Amino acid sequence: KSYISPHFLQDILARKIDLSIGGKRKTLTMLFADIKSFTVFSDTHGPEEVLTFLKAFFAEMNAVIIERNGVINKLMGDGILAVFGDFTDADTQAYDAVRAGLDMQAKIPALQKKLGCDLQIRIGVHTGEVDVGNIGSSEHLDYTVIGRNVNLAQRLEASCEPGTVLISDATYQRVKDMVEIHETREISLKGFADAVKVCTVRGMKPVKEKGSV
Repeated sequence: KSYISPHFLQDILARKIDLSIGGKRKTLTMLFADIKSFTVFSDTHGPEEVLTFLKAFFAEMNAVIIERNGVINKLMGDGILAVFGDFTDADTQAYDAVRAGLDMQAKIPALQKKLGCDLQIRIGVHTGEVDVGNIGSSEHLDYTVIGRNVNLAQRLEASCEPGTVLISDATYQRVKDMVEIHETREISLKGFADAVKVCTVRGMKPVKEKGSV
């Protein structure tokens, strides 16, 4: 199994993508996902149950992210950080991330039934300039993204209602012709002096058929 899609892996093996130590600054879209009240679940269940739960959860969520051209950057306990736009067309990165978020939420009802528990997740998506690359040494490399915009994406996830996808205005401006949203609003985020404009995604807009008005 891999944290990237098979065609990205083929490009890496063909050396079309450089995995040497170092990084670059570029605009990417980050998706953070987290399970609501997972600490309570882990405290009231045995380790085997917790690991079985996480295995099933990550299997479903990771598959969606990879299918939507995302790269799984980190699995953090019950959380996921995925990055869009580094190994694929930058013009579609925001759409890919928002669509992945909606697809992930759509998987939850079946997971609830399969696992026999009340499962809800929060998802935050933000587009912005970050430092990305392989950090570490020749013995151990860690592909990662760092910077203020990564932190902002995580704050969006922490601030959104369970069962929803909360996106920044920076992401919305890239997908506004393709998604339906609830009203745009401003919220305060920990660690950010200025309020941030956000909106909750309702779903994708219907695709118009050719010739329709």
